[in-house]
Amino acid sequence: MFSIGEGGNPIKAYKPYFILLAVIAVFLSLFFIGFDQLKINIDTPNGMDEGWVYNNQPITLPINLNVEKHTPYEITHELSVDFNDQQFILFRTSLQDIKVYLEDVLIYEKTYGHNQLEPYASTWHTIPVSNQSEGKILKIILVSPYSSMSGTVNEMFYGSEIMIYKYLMNTYMPRLALGVIVLTIGLIVMISNFFMSYARDKGYVYMGLFAVTLSFWIIAESKMLQFFTGSQLLIGTLAYISIPIFPIPMIIYLTEYVLKDYKKMLIWLKYLFVAHFIAITVLHFTGIQDYFETVIYSQLWIVVGIILATVSLILDYKNHKNLESIKIFKSLIIIIIFGVFEFINFILGGFEYTSLYLSIGIVVIMAYILINYINYIVSRLKKSYETEVYQKLAYMDHVIQGKNRLAFEIDLDLIYADDKKLKDLRLILFDLDNLKKINDTFGHVAGDEAIKKAYDIMQEVFKDYGVCYRIGGDEFACIYLNPNPSIYEEKLVILEGLVKAVNKTTPYEFGISVGSAIHREVTVDQTELFNLADTMMYQYRKIKQQQ
Repeated sequence: MFSIGEGGNPIKAYKPYFILLAVIAVFLSLFFIGFDQLKINIDTPNGMDEGWVYNNQPITLPINLNVEKHTPYEITHELSVDFNDQQFILFRTSLQDIKVYLEDVLIYEKTYGHNQLEPYASTWHTIPVSNQSEGKILKIILVSPYSSMSGTVNEMFYGSEIMIYKYLMNTYMPRLALGVIVLTIGLIVMISNFFMSYARDKGYVYMGLFAVTLSFWIIAESKMLQFFTGSQLLIGTLAYISIPIFPIPMIIYLTEYVLKDYKKMLIWLKYLFVAHFIAITVLHFTGIQDYFETVIYSQLWIVVGIILATVSLILDYKNHKNLESIKIFKSLIIIIIFGVFEFINFILGGFEYTSLYLSIGIVVIMAYILINYINYIVSRLKKSYETEVYQKLAYMDHVIQGKNRLAFEIDLDLIYADDKKLKDLRLILFDLDNLKKINDTFGHVAGDEAIKKAYDIMQEVFKDYGVCYRIGGDEFACIYLNPNPSIYEEKLVILEGLVKAVNKTTPYEFGISVGSAIHREVTVDQTELFNLADTMMYQYRKIKQQQ
């Protein structure tokens, strides 16, 4: 096992994190000392929900009036003294056309649905009202082609432009941030999965894709898209087309990487979601039914999908004790709990927080998925590191701190599998002379020292085109990828000079015998090439002894 930190000291290992916490503590202390001294304060916009009249009856916004679809309805309001200064009115329409009049003069108009590329969308409107408008009558006319939205009048605010923007940022930016967090998590998982091949066998890429597609729905429901784009098509359709798309990667993940059984229903459901998406897209662009009119079917299939997935996961865990199934089941429970909060909020009329609770639940699940993914990556990296260390140990000779015979055989096999390298191969063999005599006379420590010196000389001389190995007690080899005979002769001269220099410093006689064979000159297998080099080494030793 590997110790944590240097010397296995856990305190030393965690020291950088203690420093980080200290820095954060200092920053927060400075942040809150004199918090309001130089802070720029912007007032919030004023509510404009009281004082409205519909059919000669006073109403308070927000309200749902009983109005048939395609029927225009108007509400009026006498402007207060605040409108002696220029003001901006903030109003959100819900799939409605809008016209705004001041003393029967049209000052603002926005219509939708001219074609399928300009669908109805729920959007913000900032309506400028000129100064000196106190006591004037403001009239707003709304009309919607949808029964569920006809008669809807949302809350209204007025103030300066910067006050309006502050309200939007403070109220809706958190849910946009939730969508961006989910998108970021999905992209991190997908991009890292691309570069880490061992992560692909767990199907995390589909979890990342699920997060990315789901984030589009959260961002669309954040009511903040208008800050970044004016595309009527995108604003009017993104939320609706995301609903039948984001379950697909989750179903693929469940059926291919989680469930051991009970997959058929979900596989059919996957194809149903694909068919449903194609169908609602065709219906929208042919003008038969637009995305909003078919969203109820998308939501229905989501409910069916959650039920089928829950049942499949429970049965899979019950029959196979699949721990991965129970993890996903817990995530679905979190979605269901936050979905209940969302439903309660809707019943209580908290429209300002629509989709917020469900978005929070999704972020919690995505954070859980990211933590699991990081833990998996860390464990795999640690395992990979340990494997690499063990491989190095398996291929290393502890005396020379270089490669051993196993590494030599593997590397030589790789050379023989590569024709380009094979034609340049020169196999060089070495023997350390008199090793037994050195061990017997001066001890094995001196023998190991002689072995290390011999290896260092070989590696130093032949490192430009080769790698040297210790393949036996006093035997060494070098895979040298340069067959040029003149270069080899130059290397031999250098080798012999270094050997003589070392021999002068040792109490024992230090010598190295060497021989080589070039593959392309003989075109033989490894064994025959080895024997040829060994023969040349024997001749070298014989000549040296005669001298």
